[in-house]
Amino acid sequence: MKVTILFDLDGTVIDSTDAILESFEFAFLENKNTRYDEKTIKSLIGISLDEIFKSFNITDIEKYIKSYRKKYEQIYLNKSFLLPFANEALKEAKSFAKLGIVTNKGGVFTANLLKHLGVIDFFEVLVTKDDVIKAKPDAQPINKALEKLNQNKERAYLIGDTSVDVKAAKNADIQCVVVEPMYEDRLKLEQTGVFIAKNLYEAVLYIKKLEEK
Repeated sequence: MKVTILFDLDGTVIDSTDAILESFEFAFLENKNTRYDEKTIKSLIGISLDEIFKSFNITDIEKYIKSYRKKYEQIYLNKSFLLPFANEALKEAKSFAKLGIVTNKGGVFTANLLKHLGVIDFFEVLVTKDDVIKAKPDAQPINKALEKLNQNKERAYLIGDTSVDVKAAKNADIQCVVVEPMYEDRLKLEQTGVFIAKNLYEAVLYIKKLEEK
């Protein structure tokens, strides 16, 4: 069995912070809700949209998600970028592993972003929020990706940037490496005990070194 590396998307491969925050702000404004809090929203990026809105005690979640997506689809391609060394990291990873995306972002947005940024061909599988009943930190998205790749868990890794990713990997019984967090408090991530790489390229090299032992 070949090595498998599954990648989270936001904060790991790409930076779409501005598009995400603007879309959340729009959702609150359109629904005449004055409780929008950018700092809180930013700290929650990584979990699914419905869970973020739930944390604000919003009941009509589908209405807010509709508002969010209305704004997001207008701006996400122009306000999303590959993180530093992401392209180099994916090239290196592809040389020794099967690659996949496991994200809590919606499927259409995920595929369009990866195409727009010129990296979709690195990945053999994309598992998004739309493909599963339970999103990360549940094990279902990781298990589905491994099943589609016909790979086992022994040499499988998830690279992410939040404790949601760490929990998902643990629940799926695979290894996890994280990059410096853009959204979550670093101390919280350190407490998980996983290796924190400076960037995605370092994370990939760390996995490569583990596999060479």
